[in-house]
Amino acid sequence: MLKPIFCKKENFNKLINFLEKNWTRKNILFKNKKLFNWLYYNKKNKTYNFLITEEEKKIFSCMGILKNNINLKKIHNEIKKGVIWLTMWTSIPYKNYNTGLVLIYYFIKNYKNYFVGTVGCSETTFLIYKNLGFKTGFLNHHYFLNFKIKKFSLAKVKKNENSIIKKNNLYIKISKSINFYKENQNLKSYEKKYLKNFFYFKSKYYNNPFYDYRFYQIKKRNIILGFFVGRICVYKGKKALRFVEYFGSKSALGNIKYGLTFFLNKTNYEYVDFYNAGIENKFLKKSGFKLNKFKKDIVIPNYFEPFKRENIKLRYAIWPDKKILPIFKGDCDQDRPNVI
Repeated sequence: MLKPIFCKKENFNKLINFLEKNWTRKNILFKNKKLFNWLYYNKKNKTYNFLITEEEKKIFSCMGILKNNINLKKIHNEIKKGVIWLTMWTSIPYKNYNTGLVLIYYFIKNYKNYFVGTVGCSETTFLIYKNLGFKTGFLNHHYFLNFKIKKFSLAKVKKNENSIIKKNNLYIKISKSINFYKENQNLKSYEKKYLKNFFYFKSKYYNNPFYDYRFYQIKKRNIILGFFVGRICVYKGKKALRFVEYFGSKSALGNIKYGLTFFLNKTNYEYVDFYNAGIENKFLKKSGFKLNKFKKDIVIPNYFEPFKRENIKLRYAIWPDKKILPIFKGDCDQDRPNVI
């Protein structure tokens, strides 16, 4: 049986050739080495975070690994070592067994103290993860319409009706920097629940060389109750605000309807959308977010590179299956460039 190893730097071209021939979808990662290196290259070990099986210099399977930049030893008693997201799992036949399964069994055996998951997997791999005992499902897709927009170009929606909004003292404040988190003890109290911290948000979003992210704080007076990570997507001059992560108090979400409405009314964004699992719908419903039920009469686009006016369901799989962890579109590799 083939033994999994990490792809060495000198085998980069061989790995890319394997992916180009066997991955089912076109991918900018095969053409843009800068993006590939940013996501997968391990400078310390001089290897790529891609597990492969090979024989006689031929690759038979591979699986990409994205590690959250966070030290969990001081945060969680069970998930001690980290969070790993699996990507681009693919294989070709080798003798009489599936070399792709060799890779996933390797993770289950050798990464027992890690949280392991994937977002946006194909229907085939989704079923494999499910049969292997992973917790599986679909991310919920919520959206919040800008009440001042009368004609939508990006989304397809029913009549946009303004509702009665009770005023409160919560408001949205935009920050380009993540430094507000650094000494914030209130935010740090949520690190165990989300398995993320300041270093994670700084490395993945603040230092992102490809996208311009902002941090949308939910504030009550001078207290930060939580924040979204978001970026603006544009097609033919029309804009949408995409919230790719949330961190902080869940209950605070139920009171942001006034603040989010006031914020959107000062912009020309058609809507805000938010893929998530693990955030109870009762909080988002109270906040004014609506649940996309993926029917023909409502379309909230996900793809902007290139733009596609269609609903997209995002599958997820997580292990251990009993671990409850809020997950978002920003996790794994779902919010990375497709056009550079």
